[in-house]
Amino acid sequence: MAGTPFRQAVAALNPTDDFVDQHRHSRKIVKNSKDEEGLEPIRIAILASSTADHFVDVLRAYLLRDGYRPEFFVAEFNTMFQMALDGNSNLYAFRPDIVWIFTNHRDLNFRADTIADAAQQETEINDAVSQFGALWAGLQKHCTARIIQNNADRPAERVLGNYEFRHDGSLTRRITRFNNELHQVAPKEVHIFDLAYMAELIGLARWHDKPYWYHSKHAFSPDAIGPVAHAGARLVRGLMGRSYKCIVLDLDNTIWGGVIGDDGVGGIKLGQGDPDGEAFLDFQRYVKALKARGVIVAVCSKNEEVNAIEAFETHPEMALSLDDIAVFVCNWINKAENIRVIANTLEIGLDSLVFVDDNPAERALVREMLPMVAVPELTTDPSLYCTTLDREGYFELASFSDEDRNRGRMYRDNAQRKTLLTQITDVDAFLKNLDMRCTVGRVDEMSLPRVVQLINKSNQFHLTTTRYSEQRIADMLACPEYECLYFKLEDRFGDNGLISAVILKAQEKMTTVDTWVMSCRVLSRGMEDLIHNEIIETAQRQGSTRIRGIYSRTKKNDLVAGLYDRLGWTQTGENDDTKTWEIEAGTATHRKHQIKRKFNE
Repeated sequence: MAGTPFRQAVAALNPTDDFVDQHRHSRKIVKNSKDEEGLEPIRIAILASSTADHFVDVLRAYLLRDGYRPEFFVAEFNTMFQMALDGNSNLYAFRPDIVWIFTNHRDLNFRADTIADAAQQETEINDAVSQFGALWAGLQKHCTARIIQNNADRPAERVLGNYEFRHDGSLTRRITRFNNELHQVAPKEVHIFDLAYMAELIGLARWHDKPYWYHSKHAFSPDAIGPVAHAGARLVRGLMGRSYKCIVLDLDNTIWGGVIGDDGVGGIKLGQGDPDGEAFLDFQRYVKALKARGVIVAVCSKNEEVNAIEAFETHPEMALSLDDIAVFVCNWINKAENIRVIANTLEIGLDSLVFVDDNPAERALVREMLPMVAVPELTTDPSLYCTTLDREGYFELASFSDEDRNRGRMYRDNAQRKTLLTQITDVDAFLKNLDMRCTVGRVDEMSLPRVVQLINKSNQFHLTTTRYSEQRIADMLACPEYECLYFKLEDRFGDNGLISAVILKAQEKMTTVDTWVMSCRVLSRGMEDLIHNEIIETAQRQGSTRIRGIYSRTKKNDLVAGLYDRLGWTQTGENDDTKTWEIEAGTATHRKHQIKRKFNE
């Protein structure tokens, strides 16, 4: 697979290349993608005040690289408001999954020929924010697409020179205030694409191409198209719940300089006083920050485990600790096999892993044997490791919660549970020994953000593949037909947090399982049985006589294809990739499990 023409074309795509190369590689990728299997369809609408055709051509290539087969709707030039506010427009006939409002600073209608007084500043900023708010409201009224909104770049010219940032009335300060306000007022369903950051990253002199704007109304220079398209594709991946979850680290010459087995703890380069040592320390701090925001950290190293552990336990400038690492694999087996072990231990897909290794031979091996694993191309200079990872945008966020903050600890605890299971041959005894306690509750204001995140990010244990905005679920909570439940799980190893959500709809004596998602890290512990029982009891309270379950097959949810069969439901229908089951609410049998349950009123 790694050697197919499509994969070869994808490998050649580099966002730092100039536009000519970007466009050439993009055409090749599109041409070779026609026979590529496993690409997920996605519909993206672009509402732009500038010419977007060249950008869309390159964005298509990056989305193909990231596993999508995109279909685009590009609104006619400068028609975004007409399209968004008209419920009968072609935009809504297209049924987009994502709407990207592709604006820039020129759309703010800020007067550039004056130094604004206080009244003008407030009027301009409020008007600009309000117009985008109206645009979002129109989109949310007529469709369920996720919305991406650009913030504003800034011009390269400064009327006030170095005083530009000090005077409230300058154009630069007004744009900055607008961006701050935009981030503050945007609802959770609107995701801000940081165009201002992209302009600064590339450099304003390279970002702006005035002839390009005046002649063809392109918002930024041709050479900026690649980086923007690359960053945009990563954001789309994050919004669709497919951002990477785990960083897998080599040790020697990756998180420290030197070889621990040869140089010993005192001989490795790490920390102050050595240029490379300082770079390795900064890289460790970067990884630790990723862990703090929910990225799982694992180790995959060819080393004697005792030597590697000694470095973590005794080196005075080690930023990462053993507690930061969910799975620690250190042996002489080939790394592709060890990465499979890590994915299996964490119970996540291989396509959720990013493998970081300084050795080009190890990188090539993993790319060849595990093409679904992301493998960044590190330079030989450790000072660029952070930059390389950051620019790739593997861990793009759509939201951030306490559950994310604690994810690394949860996966580490789960790995400990699996270790215990290998030591106990009686599964029932193992489950009893876990001392599991489940809290069931109705979704409320506090639990809603995590429930939305779980529904939109879950792919494997997701029976109906529904994707809902926070507002849509809030509307369900207010509707008596719906019952929205969450499930939290604790055991003797720690708190797993909110691990499952179920949405039930009662209509004409029938309760339908609209949505059932669950974190895969708690599979096979009895939670499926407990939730089955909860569904039955809820349906009875709703006055239903029958319960319907639906399974809509995707490329990722084969895991739950037989769930309803295992729970004793009867299949009643099949249509393409969708199957239905039913069970009598009044006579359904409660299933046994080893979990203590309490309901949180």
